Amino acid sequence: MSTPVIADMNGDGVPDIIVGTMGRRVHCISGKGDQQLWSYEVGAQIRYCVPALVWGSSTNGAPRVVVGTGPPENGLYCLSGDSPRLKDRGWFGPWKELTTPK
Repeated sequence: MSTPVIADMNGDGVPDIIVGTMGRRVHCISGKGDQQLWSYEVGAQIRYCVPALVWGSSTNGAPRVVVGTGPPENGLYCLSGDSPRLKDRGWFGPWKELTTPK
């Protein structure tokens, strides 16, 4: 129920895919199709919300990702799009769970 957005999130020159899900996760999939770059759990389902990208706010030039959640939380999250990390200042909003490749 969310529209994906396309942008180069990891600086490799290939546009990547960012999408929010009803499963309460924001996913960033490599445009090369070979891996998930990161996934983050938010506090509620992401319904009818297209993640917004804001350029010029990350240290390496990667955009920040802004996404809103539906009821009951009605939250707003903002993260550093290159590689969010737990407890990193790139995320604003309630902390849930972040998964990254090992």
